[in-house]
Amino acid sequence: MAEKSAVLRTCIYCREQVPPDANFCSQCGARLPYMPKPEPEEAEIIKVTDNGKEEPSLIFTVNELAKYLKTSKTSIYDLAKRGEIGHVRVGRRYLFPRHAVDEWLKKSCTRRQV
Repeated sequence: MAEKSAVLRTCIYCREQVPPDANFCSQCGARLPYMPKPEPEEAEIIKVTDNGKEEPSLIFTVNELAKYLKTSKTSIYDLAKRGEIGHVRVGRRYLFPRHAVDEWLKKSCTRRQV
């Protein structure tokens, strides 16, 4: 079992060390400022197969595609809603097959003649 490494917070009034999940200081009772929980790391775009080889994922989520294309999630949603990039809807989720993304990239790339 992995041991949790807790980063203590400091009360701004009495300088008491308090646990990261505490809302109030145990020494002076002051309310501590809100501290958002860190987001879990996103899934890797590369998957590891049963034989240990790394292969690219065949389907991207919106987050994965935004990371892959180095753009925002809003841009990905806009591309999908305009029908510019192939996708599949599963409930409310958008899924992007890798071959559709590759085709869109090839079609979108233009050569500038000098």
